[in-house]
Amino acid sequence: EEVGVTVRTHQVRIVSGLIKGGS
Repeated sequence: EEVGVTVRTHQVRIVSGLIKGGS
């Protein structure tokens, strides 16, 4: 289930980017 982990990690990275780059 490496794909699921990758997708989840990618989502977390996007959310983190929105939080850090969100204004």
